[in-house]
This record gives sequence, C-alpha cells and structure tokens, in this order.
Amino acid sequence: MSREAYERGTHAISINVTASEDAGGVPNLTYPYVGTEFGLPPYVGGQLPQRIGWHVLLGTPGSIVSLELRIEGSLDGTNWFTLDTYTTAVNTQRFITDKKVLYVRAKIHALDLTSGTSTTILIALAA
Repeated sequence: MSREAYERGTHAISINVTASEDAGGVPNLTYPYVGTEFGLPPYVGGQLPQRIGWHVLLGTPGSIVSLELRIEGSLDGTNWFTLDTYTTAVNTQRFITDKKVLYVRAKIHALDLTSGTSTTILIALAA
C-alpha cells in the first residue's frame, strides 16, 4: 500500500482502476481493493480539516450489478474506520463533515459486475 502527502486544496486520486469480470464471472481485482492513503496536514493553528469532499466517476455504470465504496479515515495510519459508505452505481459527489482524521483513503469494499464486462472506477478526495 502506498501512502502519500496531500497538499490541501487539490484533488487526490485514491483509486483509478479498471475492474472487469470474464465470461465466467471471475473478477480481475481482489476485494476489498484499497486505494492510495493520504496524510492530511493540519491547517494553520494545528486544526485538522473539518470537511472532506469526494467524488466517484464510473466508466460504465450499466455493467455494475452492485458495489460498496467506502471512504476511510485514520488517526495513526494503521487503524482505519469508515467515514462514509456509498452503494449506488451512479456518479456522485459527497462531503464528510466533522470527522477529523490525519489520514484518508478510498476502498472498493465489494463490486459485482455483469459477466464479460468492465468499468473504470475513479475516486478522488479533497480537503
């Protein structure tokens, strides 16, 4: 797993992957699929961000039977907890408020595609 610094005010791509299933329904990825972890520097005065924005772009939403995406946060980079869960197969933009963390990452917790199809999943974060 990679961990990177995060510059406030920019979008950081945690997951940008093409998921697919062959004709037999065998996926090319193992779930849960965890994206890049980002460390969030505190604001001036040592305050952590009070709002994290994130969006999901799905390349071929019609190929998705079901999915569960999670945004996770951590105070130490080791112990992770769920900040937000998304289970609808359409593009979205969401915000997480009043959950202060030092680290953030996206996770494709579960994904089921129509056999023989693929889709691109992009999950971007901003604080």
